[in-house]
Amino acid sequence: MTEGGSNRDSTRDGFWKRTLGYENKDDWKLAANEEVRYRVSTLATGADKMFLYAMHGFDIFNGTDASASFIEVKSNGGGPHPSAVADSVLAWQIEGLKFDKTLDLAPGVFAFVFSDGTRSVAILSTAPQFSPWKLAALPEGWQCRDMWGNPTPCEASATLLYLSAGLKPDEISSMMIR
Repeated sequence: MTEGGSNRDSTRDGFWKRTLGYENKDDWKLAANEEVRYRVSTLATGADKMFLYAMHGFDIFNGTDASASFIEVKSNGGGPHPSAVADSVLAWQIEGLKFDKTLDLAPGVFAFVFSDGTRSVAILSTAPQFSPWKLAALPEGWQCRDMWGNPTPCEASATLLYLSAGLKPDEISSMMIR
């Protein structure tokens, strides 16, 4: 990873953007989504851990830069960037789990399955163009959460979803594939 990042202009310069007549063009939801997607794909390639490289931001007052190469969780104003919440939810969902497999659920819809053998979490991710996919009914004991940790219908969307259940990875996988 290198300098620059998905929240390059997101919530940057803290209160200055609100007091100097600065037009904020940030897409903080996109920045948070890209950061967590980056983390999930890195873990899926075999990385065991990820380090939060920086807890600060840098001064810039122009344009936006949505490249997920520099992971920051704090804005220059001192407050947390929304991606810090998304990072926290990812850690909460997969703490103690290892990457098991990737599933193709529908064209452009993928599930990254993490498990400890008794509890599994499928992280649903989509390509820019994706086909509809949804779990018709959430079985007893299953949870579906959005990238902010809120309960949500289990339906493919432009942002990540977490589907968790007290199941082995093959069991959760077989119930998701049509």
